[in-house]
Amino acid sequence: MSADPHLSVVMSVFNGADLLYKTIECVVNQSYRDFEFIIINDGSTDNSLDILQKCADQDNRIIILDQHNQGLTSSLITGCERAKGKYIARQDVGDYSFPTRLEKQVNCFQSHPNLVAVFCQFQVVDENGVVISQHQPETDDIKSVLDYSDGDIAAPSHHGSAMFSKTAYFQAGGYRQEFRFAQDLDLWVRMKTLGDIKVIDEILYQALLSSNTISGMHHRAQKKYHNIIIESARVRSHNGDEQPILRQASAIKPSTNKFILNADKSSTLYFMGSCLLLKQPQLGKAYLRKALAKNPLNLKAWYKLLNAPKG
Repeated sequence: MSADPHLSVVMSVFNGADLLYKTIECVVNQSYRDFEFIIINDGSTDNSLDILQKCADQDNRIIILDQHNQGLTSSLITGCERAKGKYIARQDVGDYSFPTRLEKQVNCFQSHPNLVAVFCQFQVVDENGVVISQHQPETDDIKSVLDYSDGDIAAPSHHGSAMFSKTAYFQAGGYRQEFRFAQDLDLWVRMKTLGDIKVIDEILYQALLSSNTISGMHHRAQKKYHNIIIESARVRSHNGDEQPILRQASAIKPSTNKFILNADKSSTLYFMGSCLLLKQPQLGKAYLRKALAKNPLNLKAWYKLLNAPKG
């Protein structure tokens, strides 16, 4: 690794031992080589730290930061503050970056000097690697999806597929502690005022989805953050005081109510089953049954299952 790597890859792990080797492998084997790989062990209680240390012994680009459990946002803040690269790339445990992902994103930055962030198209896969869905921008005007004027915003692509300018990151204020979830969307909305955002027209990332991931478990909390991000952007546009809104974000806590958690998990399983029904009917129906096992009152899952193709 060079003294000052061009790129810093930042990843946080909490009890991800079963997925760590494969995730680390896909990063260290990238065609682009000039990077440091900062991995924050966020208070794991499994053998994640042991695995990280073994991997670091084999590749000096891997830098391990060990801390008490603080959550994803705090971990990312720590990792980005430690980053030496001109650019920062994200990676999530359990996800897969295609071999040329980093190379193509760095090249995109070098070809477009006004860029502050570059993403790529991505696939959502289940725990067995089955493709659930594929995502690409609906418009070439990527910044428009971050326009809150109509009361709705969306991230340009998956958080784990992002690469962004470190200078722009700090200029925008970085990830904010107040956002336990949706910290990326809050960041992109602030960064879009600083330059261009692009999504590479190629699938270079696969994101793992299960009912136990953050996306699968906390729909309600993420929706609350989503609304706060919109309101916060409106206040900033009028040079107002964001602090009362940020206090609302700080007050949001992940639900521990079993019924609510199961309902959110059921919604995720319903989504997975619905996506698979046409191309893999048996697997799609299996996910719908799992959705109903988590929440028997999921009427959409009942409807899909009862009207699913026979056989």
